[in-house]
Amino acid sequence: RRPMPQNESAAVSSMERHFVWAVRLAELACVLWIVVNGTIGLVNNGGTVCPRDTVCAEEWYTVMLLTISRVSAYHMYPALVLVWASKSNNLRTFLQGTFLSNYIPFYDLHNLHTTLGHFILWSSVFFHSLPHIIRWGLQGNLSFLVTRVTGATGLLAMVA
Repeated sequence: RRPMPQNESAAVSSMERHFVWAVRLAELACVLWIVVNGTIGLVNNGGTVCPRDTVCAEEWYTVMLLTISRVSAYHMYPALVLVWASKSNNLRTFLQGTFLSNYIPFYDLHNLHTTLGHFILWSSVFFHSLPHIIRWGLQGNLSFLVTRVTGATGLLAMVA
């Protein structure tokens, strides 16, 4: 791999900064969606959320834990898409031939892939799975960790 000229390196770092801001805006849009959608749902249901037993929250503190879990899930969506797209070689090759390559360095996305992978790992464990487990413990539903697919896959993701 040839070393980049100094002016090209500066252009890439500038593009990466713009790309990071674009990802942050996408994350903010996802978080706003869940906050607005969740607030409307809480108002319509008298302050409780109970679409199914694994996502049931009736007390204020369980609603807060569920909100943290759901916001973190929506917050991870752009990162999940970018982790997948950063290793999709055919897609990256196609995009490198478009005008978007002026703004995004599609030829070198490995650093983005690893950084977002670590972000997803820590977000999913501490801000998604852990609040669900705490909420289930407070509700006396820790059996969901082994009796429901949602709990079993979350526990497997935490352990792995």
